[in-house]
Amino acid sequence: MADPRHVLILRRRAVGDIIVSLSLVRALRRLWPQARLSMVVDRIASELIEHSGAVDEVLVYAPPLGTAARLAHDLKWIAKLRAQDYDVTLDLLGTPQTAQWTRLIASRVRVGRRRRWRSWAYNYLLEPCHSGVRFAGDEVLDFARALGARVKDWEPAAVLPPDDAGPSGALPVGKGPWVVLHAPANWEAKAWPTRHWVELVRGLSAAGIERMELSWGPGEEKWRDEIMRETEGLVQAMPPTTLLELARRLSRCDLLVSIDSGPVHLAVAEGTPTLTLFGSTDERGWHHSSSIHRALVHEVECRPCDLTFCPVQGHPCLDSLPPAQVCAAALKLLAERAEVRG
Repeated sequence: MADPRHVLILRRRAVGDIIVSLSLVRALRRLWPQARLSMVVDRIASELIEHSGAVDEVLVYAPPLGTAARLAHDLKWIAKLRAQDYDVTLDLLGTPQTAQWTRLIASRVRVGRRRRWRSWAYNYLLEPCHSGVRFAGDEVLDFARALGARVKDWEPAAVLPPDDAGPSGALPVGKGPWVVLHAPANWEAKAWPTRHWVELVRGLSAAGIERMELSWGPGEEKWRDEIMRETEGLVQAMPPTTLLELARRLSRCDLLVSIDSGPVHLAVAEGTPTLTLFGSTDERGWHHSSSIHRALVHEVECRPCDLTFCPVQGHPCLDSLPPAQVCAAALKLLAERAEVRG
């Protein structure tokens, strides 16, 4: 195919998915250095992606509430995209909605995965993976491979540009390594119990870790307040942040301990060591395994289930993951980082 002038990437919803997809953007930039790259994201990620400079244009999908208002918005939205005359559209999300968008935008090249009731939208079809679970980053690179890019394994793509100003809020007080803890979970089945986070804070403090900070966002104050109350000053709360400011803080800290979440992908992108606690989700699909990124799981027969709510009494995959094991793994990562730094 001839080199395109204008490429559209449909990548809405989860922040982590968007961050992982930036390696695809980098591959497309190398393949077509003269092309204009546009990406559709939800409003929550727009500031971060714009600041990264990864794409030439960020298009924010933010429909109004109400069926009639949303329908009117979407008709105008599709007309706007169609008028841009994109040469290539890549549908990374693959929902019925984005498949319909892809077909109606009518690009000369339309790339998507083969899925029931959606394959009609694409003329470059990527086959489903039949060889087991693959890391999401490697799967998204299939889009670049299908278009002729020579890419091997997925590697993180930094979100922050080299000249970024860094964190603007106050940094945690104390000496020694800076550890960020991210407890809030959008899915109940991803949540590690609050009492375990409290025990982790106490264990790290007993080991001499002074600079601990809780990451939280809008609607997650309950997690923050309960852990702060039970740990009695051993951990500090991160100031209110945007995703961009969170990325800046994660780029400067020494370790992130988190459940499977968007902040993990931000930390990975910025080269910060991570310790991720997996429950219902499959670590093979969402964990970038390397010397500075570790996954902890408690194997039970029913995991991974990929359910948002755990139907098993006691939520054994995460409730049974002991704080002492997490603390030991965190301290090991910190010791290894200190050794590398000399």
